[in-house]
Amino acid sequence: MSFHTKFYYPLVPLCLGIIFALIALAFSRPNRSVQEVYSDGSISLSFQSLPEIKAKKIPAGEYMMGASATDHLAIGNEFPAHHVHIKAFNLSRYEVTQELWEAVMNNNPSSHVGPKFPVENVSWNDCQEFIARLNQHPDIQSFNFHFRLPSEAEWEYVATGASQGLPFQRFAGSDNAQIVAWFATNSDGLTHEVGQLQDVAPGIYDLSGNVAEWVQDRYCEYSSKEQKNPVVTSGPSVFVYRGGSFRSSENKLRVTARNADTASYRSPDLGFRLVIEQY
Repeated sequence: MSFHTKFYYPLVPLCLGIIFALIALAFSRPNRSVQEVYSDGSISLSFQSLPEIKAKKIPAGEYMMGASATDHLAIGNEFPAHHVHIKAFNLSRYEVTQELWEAVMNNNPSSHVGPKFPVENVSWNDCQEFIARLNQHPDIQSFNFHFRLPSEAEWEYVATGASQGLPFQRFAGSDNAQIVAWFATNSDGLTHEVGQLQDVAPGIYDLSGNVAEWVQDRYCEYSSKEQKNPVVTSGPSVFVYRGGSFRSSENKLRVTARNADTASYRSPDLGFRLVIEQY
């Protein structure tokens, strides 16, 4: 008995130290979402049980939405170009990843699996369910954030470079698709981890290529009328997606190119990104 007491007694302070250290670590964890804003306008949202979400503040402005009359590659639904005013908003730097989707939905519908790969095989309806759950998530509820899909006008405002006052470029970030987009020529038939190629000037990646991206709007033909913060909410249940994907031809990657399908349509090259609003 005396031997056992002498053997274990020196371990007591060590065990107590470990216990107190674990308690201190538990209480040192943030008990709410944390927002960090950097000098370049980027925003980082850190949570207890969700992957980090990074966004960029997009300034208010105006631009000509749609294709120029001189663009010989454009098709009918890209015309007419029309003047659009956009209010400021925060756009996620990356397409929604599989690790974020899994943390919210507890499943992974993707065909090309990897935590940092964009989630795909998701319908417009699936995106709305994800956003509803994300907005109700306890980590989000601890702060005044609200998530939604970007409007088609917001998406194009950033993709064209207009939000930064840049000259129009055919693809999001360049006239050279190879340096900004994963598409049929360079993707090897696969999606890739988000953020691996050159960004469009605001520090936002993969607007062209990787996966095409659902936006909020129902599909309609353009009007020539000047508009402010347009979002098409009425009409047939056919919704727009933009940007082209890893299996698209170069022409489909153009920043004015438009596609649409039913709210239940899913595809291995179709995902989305988020707008983050703060109340």
